[in-house]
Amino acid sequence: NILIRTIGNPAKRLREEPLRILRAIRFSLVLDFEIEESLVFAINKYGSKLSEIKNEKIKEEIKKMKDAGVSIYDIRSEFKKFNVLPGLKI
Repeated sequence: NILIRTIGNPAKRLREEPLRILRAIRFSLVLDFEIEESLVFAINKYGSKLSEIKNEKIKEEIKKMKDAGVSIYDIRSEFKKFNVLPGLKI
């Protein structure tokens, strides 16, 4: 399987740009890639940083997932798995 990973320290990269969390999830769902273990750990740890991102950017990433044929169920399941945006209504 192809792994999604960051260049450098995953925690540092996600703190720099929390939107990378949604991008990793999108690539995982759309391309059927696996997320590398240290990135999974960082996503779980820093998922709450997504609250710093503008809603429009979050909607854009979710729309890209839906436009690529990912079901709402699968999106919700991944978000739940990573504890990302727990209060989000899709």
